Amino acid sequence: SRIASDFAMLADIDPTESSVVRLDHCLREAAALFESSRVRIEIPKELATATVLASHTHLVRLFNNLLQNAVQALEGQEDGVVKLDIKKDGESWVASVEDNGPGVNHEDMGQVFQPQFTTKSSGTGLGLAMVQSMVAQFGGTVTVRSQPLRSTVFSIFLPKQKREFSTIPEG
Repeated sequence: SRIASDFAMLADIDPTESSVVRLDHCLREAAALFESSRVRIEIPKELATATVLASHTHLVRLFNNLLQNAVQALEGQEDGVVKLDIKKDGESWVASVEDNGPGVNHEDMGQVFQPQFTTKSSGTGLGLAMVQSMVAQFGGTVTVRSQPLRSTVFSIFLPKQKREFSTIPEG
């Protein structure tokens, strides 16, 4: 319980840390940590300029957490792939992390964002709770869809930032 409390405090984001950030930069930075041919980025060129008001560091952390879970779900599966993409949905950008692993059991779906819930033999079960907390602090929502034995998709909905870059800035 104390560990959960400590991690929850870490997930609190100082509003001054937020700025206009490119969603694709955060996804690519998180994906680079995995150096895996299993991770495929499928961001349409016209959506590479999608921006949100958030903390770059925290977005990378939450995508890193989702990617780590997806890659771990593929262990022992030779044809396993994780796909990252960005889409438009009304006034939101949607960044998705999808794997073709074993999926989440129907009984577990209602608990995946609960602190200390895990189906793994190791770990604290805090990662997805922190993802949900961080996304909420950026004014967004996170959803999960799963087809047992086929796939799992975590989708992060974040309000569009009105300013989009017309050219790709360095960094």
